[in-house]
Amino acid sequence: MLAFEAELAAPASLAATVACQMDPSNGITETSTSLDVDASAHASGGPSAVNAELAQLRRLVAPYHNLDKALADGYVMDAVCVSDPLLGAMGFHAPNLTLRNDAEISLLEPDVLVYERTPNGKFRLNAVEYFVLKSTWDAAHGGAGAAPPVLFGQNVPLSDHPPFGQHYELHVWLF
Repeated sequence: MLAFEAELAAPASLAATVACQMDPSNGITETSTSLDVDASAHASGGPSAVNAELAQLRRLVAPYHNLDKALADGYVMDAVCVSDPLLGAMGFHAPNLTLRNDAEISLLEPDVLVYERTPNGKFRLNAVEYFVLKSTWDAAHGGAGAAPPVLFGQNVPLSDHPPFGQHYELHVWLF
């Protein structure tokens, strides 16, 4: 079974420093109640099907180590680093608004790319995020009470935080 983690792997203060380096805001910008797949912890010992999916996902998003390629493919970099002084930082989110606003979650179409700013001011790809509003998902999948989306053999966690309200989201820390 693939384990899910609710906390960042690094201590919160270190994670905030690393992911949001040189970010002038460094305040609370968003907190997430989502659970995260820590891909690095499962890359060698997890079920072979999950490892194969993670490898496929890494190959798919490899071009997005170049932020310009991500921008050319419809991802839009948020100006603010998502961070919390107590929880640490996730980094800068780059959603693809077409994918983020659709009614599907697909392994090979991550809705959001998550970057950290490095000391030289460049961005490094760390994770992908899958996202769909619960109301949008339910409307497209049989109405209220629809089964949640599934990735990596697990239900995608339901979150409820501003500004989105109820939504399904899963962060996959690939790099």
